[in-house]
Amino acid sequence: MVAKHLYKVYQAGSTDEALQCLKENTDIKLVLADYFMPGKDGFAFLKAVRRQHKAEEVGVIGMSSYAKPENRVQFLKYGAADFVDKHCPPEELLLRISQNLDYMYRIEELNNLAMRDALTGLYNRRYLLEGVAKAVKSWPTSENSRHWLALLDLDSFKSINDKLGHDFGDAVLTSFARHLLKLSGERDVVTRLGGDEFCVVFRDKTEEDVVHLLESLLDTIQTSPVRHAGEEHHMRTSIGLAPIQEGKLGDALKGADLRLYTAKRTGRGQLVSTG
Repeated sequence: MVAKHLYKVYQAGSTDEALQCLKENTDIKLVLADYFMPGKDGFAFLKAVRRQHKAEEVGVIGMSSYAKPENRVQFLKYGAADFVDKHCPPEELLLRISQNLDYMYRIEELNNLAMRDALTGLYNRRYLLEGVAKAVKSWPTSENSRHWLALLDLDSFKSINDKLGHDFGDAVLTSFARHLLKLSGERDVVTRLGGDEFCVVFRDKTEEDVVHLLESLLDTIQTSPVRHAGEEHHMRTSIGLAPIQEGKLGDALKGADLRLYTAKRTGRGQLVSTG
């Protein structure tokens, strides 16, 4: 019945099979879980789901033919978003599914906005320190490749705001963000840390490849002036690059920051890498 309404549906014949299905299909947003199931009951299954997935990641609607008040309460207590009697009309079940999915997508949208920089649309510092710092520990690498973190800081940005105004400064920041997005691959992560400081996490690349990309960026931005309200400005940036070793993003940030400081102190408009 649910599949006929164009929902993508997975079916599992036991609680263990259902947990494996959730693990293998990260697109699953909502689970309909019966109270009576082979292996574990619905409450034990729900507790197992909640150990792996937050409520805003995977919603659960409890179901039972025995719609006792205590069943309903227990499902909600253990983290279900809703409960429905299996004898309910089809329209009620579909309506509950629709409402729960709408709620989850709204939460997802709000979480996404909280992880984005309002001006540039890039990911923000929170996303880097919470999302990427956790995910990088499980990222695989190819032979002779590794993950890299580059810190980039626009040179003399304060003078741009002082001389040309904050509107022009915003135009410079958004232009620089576009250059970084063009530079990065689909799996790389570009963030604005705040002010005129940006970060790019490069996934599974050799140092030679990353250095080539960043040096190309230095050349590109100097020949691509920002034009706004009749004014023109040539951007320059200093860059510090460090490898992410053993999934430790914080250590890479410290290393890249030290190299960024060296790039600023020794002339600006340049890249300082591990070499």
